[in-house]
Amino acid sequence: VIVISISCDVENISQDDYEPNNTFSDATSLDSLSSYTTMLNTNLDATIHESNDRDFFVFHGDNGEQYNLYLWWEGGLDLDLVAEFYDSNHDLISTLNDSTAGSNETHSLHIDGTSGDYYLCVKSYQDNGTGEYNLQIREM
Repeated sequence: VIVISISCDVENISQDDYEPNNTFSDATSLDSLSSYTTMLNTNLDATIHESNDRDFFVFHGDNGEQYNLYLWWEGGLDLDLVAEFYDSNHDLISTLNDSTAGSNETHSLHIDGTSGDYYLCVKSYQDNGTGEYNLQIREM
């Protein structure tokens, strides 16, 4: 289960502790960070601090596993967040895009075939907004 919860405050957004994580090569590992035992099933606070900011995260997915993505945000009308899943070749495999502020959205990702690293990119749709969000990944 992959859970991303997003809430925003459009005033004076600072970069989060996981920057730089704007590319595949700089992706923040959700499997382990020095300050966390595991990021799977743990809340992670992050920001889209500039309208063109991209937050990349990477986690190991096993063949046959299912992860859920939960996306929630509230606040400024200028924020429309998009979450994109990529495989280990950086090919887009799934997208969640809902422009309703304060809505709750759930998106499932089922890994068929290859175990390996999978990437999640959180960004502002059309690079037009900033805000804070909470990320949580849950394996089903």
